[in-house]
Amino acid sequence: MRSLWFIPHGIAVVGPEESTGYRGGVSSTLNPIGKAQAAAVIAHGRRRASELVSLLEGAGFTADGDGSETWSTNAFVGEGFNRVDKGANGRLHEITAGFSGPPAEFDELVSRFAAMPSDVVGEVDNRTATHRRTCRVRLADGSGHSGIITLVQPKDSRLITAGLQVTGGPYFYGWAKRPALWRIPFTNTSDHYRHSEKNRQREAERLGFFDRRPWPVHAAAPGGMSAAEASSRIRMYLIGAGVDIGAMGFAPQRIDGGWDVVLSGSPTATLDALRITDEGYVSSREL
Repeated sequence: MRSLWFIPHGIAVVGPEESTGYRGGVSSTLNPIGKAQAAAVIAHGRRRASELVSLLEGAGFTADGDGSETWSTNAFVGEGFNRVDKGANGRLHEITAGFSGPPAEFDELVSRFAAMPSDVVGEVDNRTATHRRTCRVRLADGSGHSGIITLVQPKDSRLITAGLQVTGGPYFYGWAKRPALWRIPFTNTSDHYRHSEKNRQREAERLGFFDRRPWPVHAAAPGGMSAAEASSRIRMYLIGAGVDIGAMGFAPQRIDGGWDVVLSGSPTATLDALRITDEGYVSSREL
């Protein structure tokens, strides 16, 4: 028996998501995450991760192949105040990817991240160890997901790598089950937990959860990229490149297979537009 089960715990807000048609809502121990919410969380996470890919590419990094995407089962969402019945009953949506950068001065790159707007970078933690230099860049939350970029440079090299991690949740999805205390002496616990595991797997399939699968760093979403996403990704790309975007405006114009984003108020006369494909590749506009 869970005490005070009627008090909601593990409250997580899932915002509206256009591509899935989800209008927004809340999950908690009284309202477990549903299939529509899970689909919206995935779409939010992929969009946020793609924005941060543009940020890193603007800073000169290239992806080391595809990343990976998981619904981790190791998250704990409180079950009232019953300490006996605790269990990993929450799911974390997570996307990770690795990047390599050109030879660069580590301190200069860290300073560039530290100078980025507060709605992009929240905190920069620069650490130096005996064999390598490391900097953890904690990104501002976006689309219900937090993000971390870890910059690493070995002491005997000028090459810098970056690891991207984008995480949403945890989202409560179901109570941990165990036999009632008075039934335990008469219960085959192996059969009970085997049956519980099958139920969890069935529930995971129903909600669209998965253990791990590839996440393409560059892939076109069904229907292509939206105008808002094109503007956002070009903005992130320029921030990564160290461009002052404070007074800039972004006007996306649809073309075949992507967008031309016209820039107004650019600090450089030569920078008037950038092109982004539906797969997320950024280049100069072809005149």
